[in-house]
Amino acid sequence: MNSITNLSRNVTIRFITGGLCAAAMIAAADDGAKEKSVELQFGYQVKASVSTGNGSQPKASDFRKDAEKGIAAAQHNLGVSYERGDGVKKDPREAFKWYAKAAEQGYAPSQNMVGAYYCLGIAVDKNPDEAVKWFRKAAEQNDAQALENLAVCYEEGTGVKKDPDQAFKLHLKASELGNERAQTNVGACFMEGTGTKKDPAEAVKWFRKAAENGDAVGQYNLALCYADGIGVKPDPAAAAKWAEKAAKSGHKDAQALLNRLKK
Repeated sequence: MNSITNLSRNVTIRFITGGLCAAAMIAAADDGAKEKSVELQFGYQVKASVSTGNGSQPKASDFRKDAEKGIAAAQHNLGVSYERGDGVKKDPREAFKWYAKAAEQGYAPSQNMVGAYYCLGIAVDKNPDEAVKWFRKAAEQNDAQALENLAVCYEEGTGVKKDPDQAFKLHLKASELGNERAQTNVGACFMEGTGTKKDPAEAVKWFRKAAENGDAVGQYNLALCYADGIGVKPDPAAAAKWAEKAAKSGHKDAQALLNRLKK
């Protein structure tokens, strides 16, 4: 059986800034190798619409009143506003303050963000143990990003002892909740036999899920599988299709793969 012998991992930390997060409606009146995508995910998911009443993009002033009343979703959104500079000057310390208020009330997206700040040392001293504590609180509420972040901590030994088996379980749980980065990581675990039995065909299944959900690393890995016939029958056309998608998504090695396929 063919196998990948040089699996690489991307361990940089990034923010995923996808939009505002609300628990309910707030009306303002509310390198040639398979790659493992083990970046921590710190970001904002749109869980419900947020209305300003006039169709404009919500900003800090739209959330402050409810945030000061103690409404956790508004506190989180005010944190997002300070994080992104929406209607206010960017201020990580003020963002952390509001995330922390919502997190103390048990609001999972804010708990994930508090974990992010402690992990990166933004507005607070870097504290991996505290980061894990907050990721775990959010993960216990089935927050997919927090589950994936906690998986990364177990995989990298950040704030906890390295535990590939536990990392795989958390990657899998996050992936089943639809987190595309986790889906890529589950595929990588199956490809290399980390925390689970090695199974290239199963790896391809998860790379495909991630690729179809728009994850650039999943797209690149799927292209490599088709190019090299790993876990799937070789298919240069399919390899080129997914490599092109990965390149358009910004994957740094996808163009090199496309060039190789054209030779």
